[in-house]
Amino acid sequence: MFGWILRVLAVGVLFLVIHGAQSLIGAGLPWWGSLVAALIAYVVMGLAAKALFFKAVTAPFKAKGAPLRGARLVIHELAAMAAPVRRAQPALAMAGGGSDEGSCDDASDEGRDAPPADWRWYRMDATISPPVVNCGPFRAWAPGELMVVPFDADTSPKAPSDHGVGRIERVEVFHDGGFVEDEGMSFEGEQRLRLEMACSPEVTVAKLRYYFEGFGTIELPKA
Repeated sequence: MFGWILRVLAVGVLFLVIHGAQSLIGAGLPWWGSLVAALIAYVVMGLAAKALFFKAVTAPFKAKGAPLRGARLVIHELAAMAAPVRRAQPALAMAGGGSDEGSCDDASDEGRDAPPADWRWYRMDATISPPVVNCGPFRAWAPGELMVVPFDADTSPKAPSDHGVGRIERVEVFHDGGFVEDEGMSFEGEQRLRLEMACSPEVTVAKLRYYFEGFGTIELPKA
């Protein structure tokens, strides 16, 4: 109700401004013409404000994704794998002391729910090569922020950020001749990774997503 009152007040102010301006310049629009002009101006201004707000909100994420805009994905090995055994976390000890040995809950390694039981698991060894030139404010990219999405998924700012049919559950970075667990680091330039992914059975061809950027072609093998 309060929102409608504000809208009516805004249209009223625009009507007074337009009608007053016409009186000053000697224009001959009737009062209802000024009202129509005020309504049109209100709609146009509202759409412009929404567009500017959306652009302001998405601009930082566009900048963060820029390092992998046009990136190249080279897959060295891709194979189906069994769903990993999820380690249970020790329950918190009760206040006043006591051992928590043997006490556990169903929490996952990362503290989030496991993918659906019918999802298929894959391990991919691949190298991501960003474009040579990146003049944006962000030069580095974080492997831990990659997502796996269907190949035909829309990754534009207006599309959903989570398509709900795939997840990257583990990220390892190639370092000193071997793979080590990703610790949330960011890297500039090319990086070799090993990813453990879970995808819905309906996904047969996927790609990687980094903020609003999508790249690569991942043809998932049959489990």
